[in-house]
Amino acid sequence: MQQREIAIIGAGIGGLTLALALRQRGFAPIVYERAPALGEVGAGLTLWPNATKVLASLGLAEELERIGEEPIHQMIRNGETGEVLRTFERKSMMRPTYGAPLLQIHRRDLHDMLVRALEAQAPGSVKLNCELIGIEPDAARPTALFADGARVEADIIVGCDGIRSRVRTELFGMESPRFTQIVAWRGLVPMADLDESFRAEPVGIHIGEGCHVAHYPVRQGSTLNFLGFAVVDGWAEEGWVIPSSLDEMMDRFGHFHPSVTTAMAATPAGGLFKWGLFDRDVREQWSVGAITLLGDAAHPMLPFLGQGAGMVIEDAIVLARLLEAQDDTLAALARYEELRRPRTAYTMLKGRAHAHYYNTRAEEADESTLAMEVDLNEYDAVSMAL
Repeated sequence: MQQREIAIIGAGIGGLTLALALRQRGFAPIVYERAPALGEVGAGLTLWPNATKVLASLGLAEELERIGEEPIHQMIRNGETGEVLRTFERKSMMRPTYGAPLLQIHRRDLHDMLVRALEAQAPGSVKLNCELIGIEPDAARPTALFADGARVEADIIVGCDGIRSRVRTELFGMESPRFTQIVAWRGLVPMADLDESFRAEPVGIHIGEGCHVAHYPVRQGSTLNFLGFAVVDGWAEEGWVIPSSLDEMMDRFGHFHPSVTTAMAATPAGGLFKWGLFDRDVREQWSVGAITLLGDAAHPMLPFLGQGAGMVIEDAIVLARLLEAQDDTLAALARYEELRRPRTAYTMLKGRAHAHYYNTRAEEADESTLAMEVDLNEYDAVSMAL
């Protein structure tokens, strides 16, 4: 068993993946979560091969494919006319090219899978009701301070606590995110409530002027996850699970093709939510002493490349590999930043660019603006040289 004590702040996808990767390498990390119970809100997300390859290396391939949906192809359409602008092959291209599948999955199902895996390996390694309120950043043994008065000293503290990271604030001060002028709507629709033609082609992106819609099935094909994005003048509401009305959403997307709007309108009562998208600058420093950041705490992503979860999962395996390979903690954290900052910065900036591409009038979008950034999948976080 590795002797270094590692405290992980946050039991989201990043924190749990890191804990599993560290356990695999002989460490015994403890995860501290502020919520009173484990559970993930949200809807669907995409795991590209760069992410599914990492999860497979943790022994989760069979379970992941059971709960995920592998699309055969994906079409980009003109939102108003329904005309197919581009078709991307997925299943027949991803596995042979990258050695792992592209899967679309409900966030809660992914989170539950990670919780089960960690609990099976190390029961009790996630501590609940642990709200971080401060950090004492001693260079050798930093201390995490919690609302209940507990003080946890560790060799390494890793902030996996999301875009509003308290660890990040403790290290670098308050940084106000910028509103992107985009609001997102999301809903989950029973697939049985949709017509047969839509069920036959449930994966797609529909682009228009100032808005676009993406959708795909989750939960063994029983449920359609959709996301609608619209450019707006302003935004004042806090939170990312704000209830919305169908009329409000249709004010933004009602001019789209009926095949899309009919599916969106089938959202069950109380199941429609909205949130404003916020962005942050690329950080040039993630670590202070033996404290570092991971995932959205370090590099929050806009959702337009579908790589937010992928970058979090990559971070986790690279950090775990480096801590196994190097006895010098500070050197390992410095190398972690050196390896991960350029790639995550590139992905952040590409996500911003795609926000523009997908909200451009369909007839003005050329081949390059419609291209997906599949080059990101050539990266192998499991076997790359450190």
